[in-house]
Amino acid sequence: MAADNWKAFDLAEWCLDLMISHYAQLIHVERQQSEPDQMLIEKWQHEHTHLDERDALRIEDRANSERVSRIYAPLLRTLSRQAGYALEQDRTHPRQ
Repeated sequence: MAADNWKAFDLAEWCLDLMISHYAQLIHVERQQSEPDQMLIEKWQHEHTHLDERDALRIEDRANSERVSRIYAPLLRTLSRQAGYALEQDRTHPRQ
C-alpha cells in the first residue's frame, strides 16, 4: 500500500514538474522574440501559477495524487506528440 502511494505521488509530482517546465520554456522563448506577445506570456504565467499544486501533494493522499495524474498525464502525452512532430519537422526541414 505504501509503495502504491509513493508511485502515485511520484507520478503526480513528475507530471506537474513537466508541465511547469513546459510553460517556463514557452515564456522564455516568447520573451526572446523581437516583439514578445505580452498577452500570451501572461496567459502562460497564469497557467504556470495554477500548476503549483506540488505543495498540496501528500504521499498519504493517493486520491489527490491520482487526480493530478489523471488531469495532467493526457496533456503531457499531447505535448509529447506535438514535440515529436516538431522534432520530425526539424529533421526533414533543417533550418538554414
